[in-house]
Amino acid sequence: MLQGGIALLQGDEARSYAVAKTLQAELHNVPLDVILREVVIALKLSGATSITECAKLYRMIHGQIKTVNTNTAIDEFLATLKEDTRHHDDLKSRLSKFKIEFGERELLSIRRADLERWLAQITRAPKTFAHYHSAVSQFMTWAQKMMYLPETPHEAKKISCPKPRKIRGKDCFTPEELTKLLAYAIPSELPTLALQAFMGIRLEELCAYKKDDVSMEWQDILWEQNAIYVNAEVGKTGERYIHNVPENLWQWLLPSKNNGSSGRICPVKRQAQVYQRLAKKSGIKWKHNGLRHGFGSYRMALVKNYHIVSEEMGNSPAILKSHYRIPKTEQEARRWFAITPAVVEQYRREHGIMIE
Repeated sequence: MLQGGIALLQGDEARSYAVAKTLQAELHNVPLDVILREVVIALKLSGATSITECAKLYRMIHGQIKTVNTNTAIDEFLATLKEDTRHHDDLKSRLSKFKIEFGERELLSIRRADLERWLAQITRAPKTFAHYHSAVSQFMTWAQKMMYLPETPHEAKKISCPKPRKIRGKDCFTPEELTKLLAYAIPSELPTLALQAFMGIRLEELCAYKKDDVSMEWQDILWEQNAIYVNAEVGKTGERYIHNVPENLWQWLLPSKNNGSSGRICPVKRQAQVYQRLAKKSGIKWKHNGLRHGFGSYRMALVKNYHIVSEEMGNSPAILKSHYRIPKTEQEARRWFAITPAVVEQYRREHGIMIE
């Protein structure tokens, strides 16, 4: 009931309020809303069903648990481990940061929220987060055995570690799939396929999407210098020279040189559609950028150097590391770069493939 904006209590509510005001004096007149808030928090943190049960649990724990400074507890824990081992050094390193944050506090006073805040400050990387969380969890499990913490799940166990991002390598063709694709390609399609597969040239660098777009031309194949030039207008990341051209690529380009080819290397504007038709004809599922990704993956298997391959592909080492994390064997890589016109022609004869 309201009168003049003030709530007037009646019946049971009035009696409850009167009792609460009487008991309030025993709590040094702490405001009733503060008392109620503390009750809610205490029940939530303890998991008890009543304040009386919460109080009994508190007395039981503090009657058995030994009070200890966190610095002291960590030193004791590390002393139980075999020194001069990688495991010991790793725990010591991670727990040293834990000591900086919580060392002067009583171990029992450290709560889940404290740990979550500290871990968030340490790192955002799921894997590193898990390593620090594991170190603290091992320490707190030991502390339970020493009666420094209660047997109920300790605060570190209440924290869920973020799931690490699943790393997927870029999908690429196998040497056998590439051989089959090349076997079904017509002569005019072969240079583009080969430059992507064996030198990692981007499709947009090779093929003009619109009439006025600039793309690589036959004059950019520098036969005398044994190099390939990607000018700034064409290259996604600016001008670059590629010097480490594999021998099998030259074999794929040689017929065009002998025929005096000039102008654009890729004669069509919709090369992606050409690739789709070729995949359907050969029975191979097309993999987006599978030729360029194949070069990056198999080249890395041979040279094992992100900087070299990134320069050849016109990428940064960081991009290369994030895209080519699924390794290929050297044996697979050698098969990839051993695919020559002679190998493909042999495949055609063995499988009865006729190219018009």
